[in-house]
Amino acid sequence: MAASKSSSRGPLWSSTIGLKVLMALTGLAMVGFLLGHMAGHLQVFAGRDAYNAYAKFLQGLGGLLWGARFGLLGAIGLHVFAALKLNSRNSDARPQAYAVKTNKATTPYAISMLYSGYTILAFVGYHIAHFTIGAVHTPIETYGPSDDLIHDVFTKYVVDFQNPVIFLLYAAAMVGIAMHLSHAVSSMFRTLGVMRGKYREPLSKVGPVVGYVTAIGFLIPPAACLLGIVTV
Repeated sequence: MAASKSSSRGPLWSSTIGLKVLMALTGLAMVGFLLGHMAGHLQVFAGRDAYNAYAKFLQGLGGLLWGARFGLLGAIGLHVFAALKLNSRNSDARPQAYAVKTNKATTPYAISMLYSGYTILAFVGYHIAHFTIGAVHTPIETYGPSDDLIHDVFTKYVVDFQNPVIFLLYAAAMVGIAMHLSHAVSSMFRTLGVMRGKYREPLSKVGPVVGYVTAIGFLIPPAACLLGIVTV
């Protein structure tokens, strides 16, 4: 018996529009995390005690924190899966390369999406090794009473970003994040069907604003450490 037309198409979540919606929703979750994370790092300007108290608060969340971490990693995994699947379908749709490739109807942000995505993936791995598990660079020391030790994340943050090489690695990653978000956020609005009519023009500008505000917000505290504005 022949399969029905609807079943041959496969489930909605594996369709092209389903994959695009999956990318949009996981991307929205990641943007929310980035903005919250950026706000947390800005507390480095409040000094050692305030920043370490923020870090201690996060660690005190216990299972909730790990749930959020695994949720974020799951969102990243689904986002990457959908992106690679869509990219593969686009390649299959035009098996023969263009004789002359033009990019008149797109932007530098869109052209660099795949490469900026790889840059962000590499940064996530490095950032986890750097701050989440503290496996690279300055070790995290502790201070305070033995029954209530405080992990001195502030000192690690400041000392590490006084190193120009570490700062430049983060700066390169932030360029990738700015480029990626500049296109991805605007594309998300198109996928969710809200970029139309009078909202098209203002929403098209939201992506670059979110991208550059996020990147600059993440770079301000490290730059302050590098320039000696924030010190141990």
